[in-house]
Amino acid sequence: MQIGCCSDSAYSALFSDHIDLPGVKSEDYLQRIIPVGDGLLLGGIRFYNRNLNRPFVDLLAWSGVPDWDLWMAVIRREWAIFRPLHVRSLRGNPHDGMTLPEGCVDQSIHSGRINTLAQYPPLPSLQLIDCEDSREAADYVAECHQAFASLNPSLALEVRPADAEDLAECLETGTLHFVTLNNERIGLFATAWRAIEFIQDYVVVEEIIHPAFQGRGLAKYVQREAAALLNKAGEGEKTMIGTIHAHNIASRKTAIGAGRPEILKYEFISLQ
Repeated sequence: MQIGCCSDSAYSALFSDHIDLPGVKSEDYLQRIIPVGDGLLLGGIRFYNRNLNRPFVDLLAWSGVPDWDLWMAVIRREWAIFRPLHVRSLRGNPHDGMTLPEGCVDQSIHSGRINTLAQYPPLPSLQLIDCEDSREAADYVAECHQAFASLNPSLALEVRPADAEDLAECLETGTLHFVTLNNERIGLFATAWRAIEFIQDYVVVEEIIHPAFQGRGLAKYVQREAAALLNKAGEGEKTMIGTIHAHNIASRKTAIGAGRPEILKYEFISLQ
């Protein structure tokens, strides 16, 4: 799929139909395969949180012996028209033998097998209730996110709430539930059958607890209950996976506490 985006005009139009940068043509947004040293780089331009003042190059794959000084020089030259600030790279196990320049974490990827998560004891007062209306779900997520933003404005800028289109996909391919505590609605949890990089599984699209109920350690029980429902549906051998922003410390703790450790992470490496 990523290689196809090197020549797919519909892909580049996703950028060019909405962005008008001086001197930039639609084909400039295509991903590129670049010969470098004894191998190849596959990458593409991105804009962090859709902010045109924060361009970066997503380094998606490579072959050959890593030579970061050479790679950085080639990337700066290849995407010079965008003046990218960073390269983003997917990093695996710290003992994988890959030496990276010093960078900063953008997102961590957390995963846990569904039948393992389902073995943890539930919280009887907490339930997941089926939601059949993605618009109602999106309105509720927006309400919770607005309340969250009033308390955590900086983090709220980094975390995009799921919209009706996202949640319609969850309704069709995954799970969509309101969260209740003692029969009172307190949040929403949604997954979709998607791919994160090379892993196709149940991806956490949205997990939000209304701020009035945060700080009680409820979110890990939500993930475990969602896993229990999927396990009952015969999906126990699959995994529940998702990305978490580096600044979202609470969500990282929740994922780990629920039984979903970090397996991969995206890191930004400066091009300056």
